[in-house]
Formats: sequence, C-alpha cells, structure tokens
Amino acid sequence: MENWKKYRNLSGNSTVRFYQIGNDYINIVFPPDKKGMAYVYTYDYQTTGKIHIDIMKKLAENGSGLAGYINKKENGISKKYKKKILTNDLVEILKRL
Repeated sequence: MENWKKYRNLSGNSTVRFYQIGNDYINIVFPPDKKGMAYVYTYDYQTTGKIHIDIMKKLAENGSGLAGYINKKENGISKKYKKKILTNDLVEILKRL
C-alpha cells in the first residue's frame, strides 16, 4: 500500500483531492461537503472491476481525468465503490503527504 498522495489536478477543475493506491484498489478523497464532512471512497477490483481500477490508477498518477472518469454515466463507477468512510481527519492525510 502506498502513502496518500495529493492529486495533481492538472486541469484545475477536479474534485479529487487525495488518493492512495493498493494492489487491487484505489482510495479517493473528495473535498468536504457543505457540512464539512469528507469521505474516503474505496474502489476495488471485486466491486468496481479490474479494468476500471487499473484505468483509475493511471489517471490518478497522471493527475488528470480521474473525477471525469468516475462521473462518466456510461461507466457507472460513481456508485460502484466498495465502501465510503466518513473522515474528519483530513489533517492526518495531509500529515502523510
């Protein structure tokens, strides 16, 4: 498992903030919602599909296109996450960068 990385956001328009890549998964953090709640979304081979996860890993490392790929309706990925965990501890993620 890799450490958390800040998403480079080359387009300047992405909602992805941080990511973490494992052998068969990717964790993604989006910005906090209006209530200040942030979530870590886990997408994995079993739930999302190996092809999609491998593409998502490449997009994350490239710093471009990840949020667009997740939100593309024809992929159906936005709802195909394994788990969604509330985190009030973005500070801990930031410390690891």
